[in-house]
Amino acid sequence: MYHPVFKTDLNAQTISFETENEEGIERTIVLPGKPAVCRTCRGKGHRVHPDVDGNGLTAEDFAQDPDFAEDYMAGRFDITCSECNGNKIIIQVDRNMAKPEDLAIWEDYLSCMAEAQAEYEAEVRMGA
Repeated sequence: MYHPVFKTDLNAQTISFETENEEGIERTIVLPGKPAVCRTCRGKGHRVHPDVDGNGLTAEDFAQDPDFAEDYMAGRFDITCSECNGNKIIIQVDRNMAKPEDLAIWEDYLSCMAEAQAEYEAEVRMGA
């Protein structure tokens, strides 16, 4: 079973993705969604560019470069949030309204994505 990228529809409040069963029959699964505050930008619609503070910043970083600190606090390194595209909200699966069989496929999708991410991070740590 493969799981390509899913699509969210803010207006319809749905999440959809293509999948295929063991017989190779493809279908689109549409899951009911509900709005939630974006977890990446926390509802701001923007965030600091990860190249700027992706490894974390300390008070010492700001003390060593007051101009950097001023620019940082003024939002000069901010970019539009890549998760919500500046909308401040995302659509998440409404587990209470989803069909159990579709929810099981969604859970499998999330598990596969987490496994792929963990594998990628392990390769990066090994210098691959």
